[in-house]
Amino acid sequence: MKTTIVLETDKKRLAGNLASPERRFEFFESEQSAYLFHLEQTEVDSYILEDTGNDVRSLIRNVRNIRFLNEMVSIILFGEGSIPDELHQDEHNITKCSTIEELVLMLEAIPENKRKYNRVRWPVSAWFNGTNSLEGQRDKGMVTSISSGGCMIFSDRMPAAGEALFITIIFNDFDFLVEGVILRQDTRGFAVQFREISSWTQTIIQRIVDERILIELKNID
Repeated sequence: MKTTIVLETDKKRLAGNLASPERRFEFFESEQSAYLFHLEQTEVDSYILEDTGNDVRSLIRNVRNIRFLNEMVSIILFGEGSIPDELHQDEHNITKCSTIEELVLMLEAIPENKRKYNRVRWPVSAWFNGTNSLEGQRDKGMVTSISSGGCMIFSDRMPAAGEALFITIIFNDFDFLVEGVILRQDTRGFAVQFREISSWTQTIIQRIVDERILIELKNID
């Protein structure tokens, strides 16, 4: 079931007004508790952050941490006023509302295809080649972000969207081979969706991602 995490200091403000047979709401006062819950849940597609207007730095920190977990998750700021200048609305996929009615409409508008895998930015190197390439013909790139569902690679060679690749991702202690298809390319590199990936490999990638995220969460102020 689609899940929304609500971070607010007064649970009574929203808890009694948010109910849906198609959406689950989880309320937290502690940021770390919310993030740890998110790590275990693949259906989290949105956050509601209480915005009193009194602590912009805390709000920006929350957004940074949520983006570290999953940059595709929708963030709705609930409160009066406008979105802080530091949080560019389009870039960060953030909306703002002040009424329950607006909030419900924003939740209903969230696309179904929000990424369900937590993703971490972690530069590691990789070799890749087309599935139809000649033996020994391959290119090197840098994996700038990765999840158990796919990755982003920056390289001098930019494969076309739809091209199938074999990718060897190299970590400090080991490396592994995955097959993927190019979803899109932009100035950051090209996005790969893994396919025919074994459950063992997917588990290993997600374990690496979650361990890195847990290290980051321990450093939350």
